[in-house]
Amino acid sequence: MENNNYIPITVYIEQTPNPRTMKFVANTLLVKNAFDFQDKAKASSSPLASYLFELDYVSRVFIAKNYVTVTLKTGCIWDDVMLELRDYVNHFLKTNNTLVADREAKVSYAETTDLTSKQIAALIDQHVTPLTLADGGNISFKSYDTESKIVTVVMQGACYNCPSIGQTLKTGVEAMLQDMLPDKVIGVKPVKE
Repeated sequence: MENNNYIPITVYIEQTPNPRTMKFVANTLLVKNAFDFQDKAKASSSPLASYLFELDYVSRVFIAKNYVTVTLKTGCIWDDVMLELRDYVNHFLKTNNTLVADREAKVSYAETTDLTSKQIAALIDQHVTPLTLADGGNISFKSYDTESKIVTVVMQGACYNCPSIGQTLKTGVEAMLQDMLPDKVIGVKPVKE
């Protein structure tokens, strides 16, 4: 008898700039917006993240577009778990329709609505988000301090705890914002959510 719940999905693995994080890419759209789950307790809205947190080596799950990014706990080695984890993701995607309770929900981290904040958020969405999503993570605008001219951003997925994130923020995000909004931005700092 044929299984009518079977969905023809394949999953392949991509490395990210973060050595503790791998990207498990599906051949289909999974969600429209990005979802970051820092631990099992915060994964209740995502059956997929909850399922992955049952594995004792998973420390973080990020779901965006057509992929799932998984970060390993310290001390775990990708060679030991990579194929098993790909099989878990592949099995879940083939047998479940619900990855996140609301696939289209968009979390806004913006804390202010002044004109400069709106400009900064738009520039990050337009110039930074596509690049970071391609690497299995995301950098989202959180706030802008008009007095110090410091932009605060949230790190998600592969960007969270990435060894090269300081360089990315300095030469990528900060330089772009300083160039496009002269005299408005002095620096960019990450916060951990």
